[in-house]
Amino acid sequence: MSVEAELYPEVVAHGTLARAVSAAAARRGVDVGNVSTPAGYEHLGAWRFAVIECGAQRMSAYLSPAERQFGIGIARGPRIRGEGTAGSLDAVVDVAAAWCAGMPLRQALRRFPLPGKLPMGMDAR
Repeated sequence: MSVEAELYPEVVAHGTLARAVSAAAARRGVDVGNVSTPAGYEHLGAWRFAVIECGAQRMSAYLSPAERQFGIGIARGPRIRGEGTAGSLDAVVDVAAAWCAGMPLRQALRRFPLPGKLPMGMDAR
């Protein structure tokens, strides 16, 4: 069994992180907007990256290669609003669904804590 299959069986089963996010959102009955694999990441292993877009909001997710951990970056336009990590795909989906539904980022991060950098002084969407 490969390290990827051992750490991320749900991602390997769906072929890419983007497809795994979409499947988890559908299973949980939540809307996370448009989920895609970013172009230009082929040399990094494109299956490990996903972009989740809801209007002007954008969330990126990626897999840690050494341990089971999902990295998350949340942005509005070109500005990064918050970064952190999650131990499960469901946690990624929970944050994305709350963010897409209009929950202010600080409130979403209080409800779904992500260890890492928090947004800088804003309760922004």
